[in-house]
Amino acid sequence: KKINLEQKKANQIAKRMKADTELPETSKSVFYSSWLYSGVRNMTACPSYKDVDQIAAHLKLPRHAIQKVIEFLVQNNLCAIKDGILDVGPQQTHVGSESPFVLKHHQNWRIQGITKMIEQNEKNLFFTSPMSMSRETAEEIRPLILDLIESVRKKIRPSPSEVVRCLGIDWFEY
Repeated sequence: KKINLEQKKANQIAKRMKADTELPETSKSVFYSSWLYSGVRNMTACPSYKDVDQIAAHLKLPRHAIQKVIEFLVQNNLCAIKDGILDVGPQQTHVGSESPFVLKHHQNWRIQGITKMIEQNEKNLFFTSPMSMSRETAEEIRPLILDLIESVRKKIRPSPSEVVRCLGIDWFEY
């Protein structure tokens, strides 16, 4: 039973990925309502995106929309303004699978990915591979994906922020 419990914990992303900050529920409802909140927050870690105008120009979005997002991020300590320069706050947030906001978070980023597919930019990578396999093989692959996610997060932690990317991995039985 103990081994099964530990294996179950190891298969939960939330147990492997610790958040640096926990937002209040009211702030979570705003933060996870659009990809812009986490997207803009990540951009502020990069030297090229230190003010509203730079971010709005890069995203090709109205300045007032980005200003609203940044005000929220600063109010919730997810970004800071230091000497008039916008900077990232805590480096990681995480919404667990039990959260009512997780579905919206995943959907927001999948929609953004679908939008980016249209650009056909060779810097982007999209891979879809419906497949069949044994149950045993499927059970062996899930932990590999969890290991990959954990490995990626460990690698980006010390990396200097220069570009922003989104990693989406879909793995499901159908």
